[in-house]
Amino acid sequence: MKTVAVGLTEKEAFALSLLLRKLQPEGAFVAQSLGAATQGGDLYVIDADAWVHEHGVEQATAHLRGLLQGRPAVLLMAPHVPDSTEQAQADAQKAAWTAQGWVVLRRPFRAEAMRQALDAAAAHAASAPADHVATPDDGGHSAAQAQAQAHSDAPATAPLPFDTTASQRSRTSAFFSSAFFATTVQGPASQPAPAGGAGFPPPEITNAQLSLGEFTASLATSPSAECRHFLGALAQRLAQPGPFEMSFTMINGLVFDANQGWVASNTPMSVLRMVARSRSLGAHVKIVDLDADAEARRRAEQRGMTAYPLGAMLHALARVADCQLPVAAS
Repeated sequence: MKTVAVGLTEKEAFALSLLLRKLQPEGAFVAQSLGAATQGGDLYVIDADAWVHEHGVEQATAHLRGLLQGRPAVLLMAPHVPDSTEQAQADAQKAAWTAQGWVVLRRPFRAEAMRQALDAAAAHAASAPADHVATPDDGGHSAAQAQAQAHSDAPATAPLPFDTTASQRSRTSAFFSSAFFATTVQGPASQPAPAGGAGFPPPEITNAQLSLGEFTASLATSPSAECRHFLGALAQRLAQPGPFEMSFTMINGLVFDANQGWVASNTPMSVLRMVARSRSLGAHVKIVDLDADAEARRRAEQRGMTAYPLGAMLHALARVADCQLPVAAS
């Protein structure tokens, strides 16, 4: 299932991407601003208040119908307001949208409330016609083309420096921090979701690799100042001795061991792209030095991470930043 978030703040989009990663490990997620051409998807999460502000009260519902065309949606609304007249208008709007078959969720909310809303919307999707025809937004690829692309971009395989069993990964994937989610979505709605590259699928980790020197040199060619700042700091830390952990939440993060040439991650590339392209999200990332290689392996095992060659991760991160890559590494 492909979920498209429209008009969410970058904090909400970030939290939603993490939640969907746990609920739909094989699903796709795209976050985009209101002004962007909306991508085709199977389910939409839309900032309804921003949508009304963009299209006007009279035309908002009609524009939503035109966008969704019968597909399910979760609409995010502001919390109850003290003014009785405004609240009555908001309640009437909610009732009208609910009558359309859309799920309305008021802010603030926790992960469980969002999960229930997504489940309700997905149940609506399950009852929709299944004969979906590929559109330009879907890329128009045939099944054979998709299979060939999946084969050519197969994730890199490397000798694992430690054992990450399926049971460990599934236990980690099943957990999500409700406290983090609530904190994230209740934060000030100060910035829209980052636009750079947000409308395109994030790069996968493949067999192509970059050395640390090549990665560092390529960052200067990134058109994103945020990526140059965030990934430049990562490159500087990788040049220093000792393994370390980069944490995004209590659960999601990466463990790097440059000396042994591996990195482990339980964080989707879509989240890495969001963080790399946002100064505000990047400012919350924590880096913790680990004492030894054994501690790094143990930490990665505890968090159910998957190991990759360090060079393969650096190549993927360079593509996240839209860097110009060396010809041999492209």
